[in-house]
Amino acid sequence: MPVTISSEAQLVFFNKVFGATHPVTVKAKALLSQGVAFEVSLYNVKATVKGKAVQVNLTYGTTALMKGTADAVVLSQNKKLIEEWIGGLYNSQGSPVAPKAPVQAQPIAYRLMLLGITHPLPHILKLVKAVHTVTGGTVAQAKQKVEMAMTGNAEVGVELGVYPSLEAANLAAAPIMAAEGHVQLVPINPPVVVPPQVVVAPTTPGPYSWAKPVDAVIDLKSAKALGQKVHGTSTGSVYHTVAFTDHVKVAARLYKSGSISIRAEWTDNPVGDLKLLAEAGLQMKQGYGSIHFDAQDVPLPRVIGAFLLGTGIEWTQVVTKAADLVIAEYK
Repeated sequence: MPVTISSEAQLVFFNKVFGATHPVTVKAKALLSQGVAFEVSLYNVKATVKGKAVQVNLTYGTTALMKGTADAVVLSQNKKLIEEWIGGLYNSQGSPVAPKAPVQAQPIAYRLMLLGITHPLPHILKLVKAVHTVTGGTVAQAKQKVEMAMTGNAEVGVELGVYPSLEAANLAAAPIMAAEGHVQLVPINPPVVVPPQVVVAPTTPGPYSWAKPVDAVIDLKSAKALGQKVHGTSTGSVYHTVAFTDHVKVAARLYKSGSISIRAEWTDNPVGDLKLLAEAGLQMKQGYGSIHFDAQDVPLPRVIGAFLLGTGIEWTQVVTKAADLVIAEYK
């Protein structure tokens, strides 16, 4: 789920990968001043320019690139991809110059707050893990903080920690945002001239959340909605979509007899996700993967839920109710 964050927070990725004075970071800052918004996902960086989104797809995870743990060759390749992409954006916007910010006194520290949460269970589990990583302590304590944010005042939130600088607070916030949590950085004792640095909850739906299935049976990789009817390999074979990421789409064909077929297709070359699908048992072929088995006495919704969670893939959209599954009578 994309998030819109403050200009300083949007520059954290570029600062970490390139450095604050690198031409790529300088150009990114200039583009921000012209209203361009950046969103950093697991394997891509997206820019929204006047309502139109353009992105660069990377071969390595953005978190690893920020931490500097990537192999030197891989790091160089991905930095080159980002540099060329930013250069093209910069030129298309008329090579703007970022305005110089006025010198202002800084707050003493920043308080990191976790705001209201409404995500389904798979995302909640991921968020608990992220909170535990940031706050330390026990998993039970992290779970308690997430539960408080789910039931508490979304505008006030739950405190996760206090940090001595904006950069430190943004770094702490990064894992929470990667887990699709909404956070706010609140300055402690700030001068009146310094507004709070806020990470705002999404104002637009995710890439598939507004889509509805179309009547036709279409290719799985072209599907835009959960429950969409899609083609299988055999003529007349129809599946229904059950999960998406930005790169991989999964559909299932279910029968009350216990017969289950699962099919996956992808829109680019998400090596990591394809490896996870293969490890989950899918037979990987040119352009798609599939698996067929009998659930026996296990309820079909439970099998689908276990399979999707068991892959380890971070789904953007996933079925959360048994009623969302299409189960045929016989086979």
